[in-house]
Amino acid sequence: SPVPRSVEELHDTVLRRWITTARSGGAVVVFGRGRRQQDYVSTQDVAAAVNRVLRTNAEGVFNIASGDPRSNAEVAALIAGRYGVPVEFEGEDDQDSDAWNISIERAARVLGFAPRLSSLDAIRTLMD
Repeated sequence: SPVPRSVEELHDTVLRRWITTARSGGAVVVFGRGRRQQDYVSTQDVAAAVNRVLRTNAEGVFNIASGDPRSNAEVAALIAGRYGVPVEFEGEDDQDSDAWNISIERAARVLGFAPRLSSLDAIRTLMD
């Protein structure tokens, strides 16, 4: 999932809802057990990768990601810890076992792409 520089730039995603709720003092509510994993990539890293493609005239498909998937439970704990609110787990998530393990090997090899920010660091920038 792309992570811009500010929460206001996010679409209506769980990340935006969790941060907005936590900033207001509300609990971060995770559906299911929080095991679903996603890769959060800084939009600055995405832009750097696009720049490399344009400079090298590289062709083909490139996966651009942080290469650092994190569980919803980890992300919720990061956000809750930053704002001093609890994490609550409720209900079921039928995608709880999904994991976005995206290989960025080709982008690294062909473009020299290396993300500057990990998933959690990209999310931290939203909370600064």
